[in-house]
Amino acid sequence: MYIRTLYELAEHCEFGDKRDEHIRDRLVVGISDKELSRQFQIKADLTLTYVIERVRQAEEITRQVNLQANRPESQLAKVTAVRKSEGQHRRKMQRHEPNSHSTHMKEECGRCGKPRHSDQRLCPALKSKCNKCQKHGHWERKCHSKAVREVTNDLPEQAYFLGAVNGEDKDCAWTVTLPIKNVKVNFKIDTGADATVIDQETFKKMSPTTELLAPDTQFVSPGGELKCMGKFLGETSYKRKNYAFNVYVIQGTSCLLGRSEAVKLGLVKRLEEVSDVFGAGGLLKTEPVKIALREDAQPYAVHAARRIPLPLVPLVKKELQRMETEGIIEKVTQPTEWCAAMVPVLKPNKKEVRICADLRKLNKAVKREKYIMPTVEEILPKLTGSKVFTSLDAASGFYQIPLHEESKILTTFITPFGRYAFRRLPFGITSAPEIFQRKMTETLANLEGVEIFMDDVLIHAETEEQHDQRLAKVLKVIEAAGLKLNRAKCKFKQREVRFLGHIIDEAGVRADPQKVTGIENFPQPQNVTELKRFLGMVNYLAKFVPELSTVAHPLYELLKGQVEWTWGPAQCEAFRKVKTALTTSPILTFYDASKPTLVSADASSYGLGGVLLQQHGDHWKPVAYCSRRLSDAERRYAQIEKECLASVWACKHFDKYLYGLDSFRLVTDHKPLVPLMNNKDLDCVPVRCQRLLMRFMRFNAIAEYAPGKTLAVAVALSRGPEQRYGDETSHEDVATHIEVVMSQIPATTYRMTEL
Repeated sequence: MYIRTLYELAEHCEFGDKRDEHIRDRLVVGISDKELSRQFQIKADLTLTYVIERVRQAEEITRQVNLQANRPESQLAKVTAVRKSEGQHRRKMQRHEPNSHSTHMKEECGRCGKPRHSDQRLCPALKSKCNKCQKHGHWERKCHSKAVREVTNDLPEQAYFLGAVNGEDKDCAWTVTLPIKNVKVNFKIDTGADATVIDQETFKKMSPTTELLAPDTQFVSPGGELKCMGKFLGETSYKRKNYAFNVYVIQGTSCLLGRSEAVKLGLVKRLEEVSDVFGAGGLLKTEPVKIALREDAQPYAVHAARRIPLPLVPLVKKELQRMETEGIIEKVTQPTEWCAAMVPVLKPNKKEVRICADLRKLNKAVKREKYIMPTVEEILPKLTGSKVFTSLDAASGFYQIPLHEESKILTTFITPFGRYAFRRLPFGITSAPEIFQRKMTETLANLEGVEIFMDDVLIHAETEEQHDQRLAKVLKVIEAAGLKLNRAKCKFKQREVRFLGHIIDEAGVRADPQKVTGIENFPQPQNVTELKRFLGMVNYLAKFVPELSTVAHPLYELLKGQVEWTWGPAQCEAFRKVKTALTTSPILTFYDASKPTLVSADASSYGLGGVLLQQHGDHWKPVAYCSRRLSDAERRYAQIEKECLASVWACKHFDKYLYGLDSFRLVTDHKPLVPLMNNKDLDCVPVRCQRLLMRFMRFNAIAEYAPGKTLAVAVALSRGPEQRYGDETSHEDVATHIEVVMSQIPATTYRMTEL
């Protein structure tokens, strides 16, 4: 049961290809037989299969020895008599009785089964291979693995495993309500449970005539053995169909619907039914990609391979052979105008390398198709109302796109073992991301509830039934297209899912804890370069923390030109507060065009800030934040011009949310700005505000005044803006000023004649 427990628990871990190794290690250190554990730990090339066979063999021997010791002499005599009268049965039972087996072993060779040899080196089985286990050193008739398997197959299941008793795993919190014995039972669907169980309190609510039968098995959980009160036959109906199955009553558990029952009711669909979409070696059924070059492209070729560190040589050879076998690359023998250097990169596991080609020279000559990549801000609003999610990951996505024959030779790269060229789309090509995005979009076009970003596919729905239908369609299309998925990275039917660096659930979107952890552990910057790296990470999560720019202001001051690097108490405090703010970041709600919308904007002496909110019941919840710093020219604006700039810039920033709405509220703490935006004719406002309000005319906004203390978020953002400047605004200012000046110059006689 310990082995089964490890397998069940491993299903909830992201071990990937290393699952068997982790189970093996846990099994070796966790078994009670410490001597056997020691033997395992000193053995080289230890496999999980070998460990399981040895452990089961040791358990069976211990069980049989204890059984013999506890039998009365009369029973032993009876067994002996049966053996003598039934020769065939005696041969089978010898595998169960180690005492008689050991006696027999004194007369036979343990490797071949023949009479013992005077010298074991004379045994004919020494250099033979077993037909049963395929191992060397013995024949099938003396194979221990065969005996162990037969014994364990004859044994009944001794216990059922309940993988989530009292578990609170949010990802697996799927429930279904079923009527049993006139009581509606809210079951948690647990694919890690071998049986369906209910607690005592639920059983007491059922009909008094419900009789409990003696349990026929034991129950264990990750925490140990459980006490089972009994079982009964539970009859229920689901979607107009009737079902009956055993229900066990156990103290101190939640109500769990077991794996087999969930499958019967159609609540769980086995992934084996679509197993063809998982694995490596996929090839998308699409037109081969052709890499277009500019007319002035100058070929570039490297004539000598870069040296490889000696420890990496065998790994590079192995990876090149694998890529050639799988059709990713091919040998090149003819002369080529283009040839790049190979760059091997050691993977985190230190046992494999990733082969890359330095295609920077080729990239300068590549014509990009400029396919528009979706942004996170465009994808997230589409998830409004979704509660069920599945994320899919294409296995080595670029390598599933075929490359045109004419383009293969362009990707030639040189290695110490010869030249190769890519047959699939290489990672190093500058146009590869947009090509792959286009191919994926074309493949999954017209499918509802499907969002695509490169090799990540997100399927979302409001209900489980809708989700299952959408998932089935997507997998069917993927299978027909020849695309392969990475099973280890796919997450099916989740309440929350990680997508594009965000955590998404029905409540909204929040920062990925993994990214926050990277910032929390970031060491104190020692120079401007390190500070820029830190603030770059912070800015990625800025939309989740409204006061982030405020507390980070002392850090931004160090990035100004000609400012001496001085890391003082203010910077230390800001650095600490930034990390603290990120750990308590709020959840951003999904945008819903049907809900009342409000934009709050504010300008300070050195920045702009804004927040987009939507009404949910009695509360206004944030959808997105924005902020930026003022340029030197903008800092010289009059205050009303700054406030006007803040309001217009915030609306423009949230354009994809606001454009097309019947109306929305625009709240500012600068009272003179309200009539300017709502009622004034353009020719009655300052020239600079004219230009801004002309941009504002595309929105159906109603400006409102509110005291600054009620606009805490926008005020905070404006006082700690992101390190971005409105340079385009400055250029427009200059153009507008020139136009106004020119319009006021009196026309000369020459100019009038020219006109």
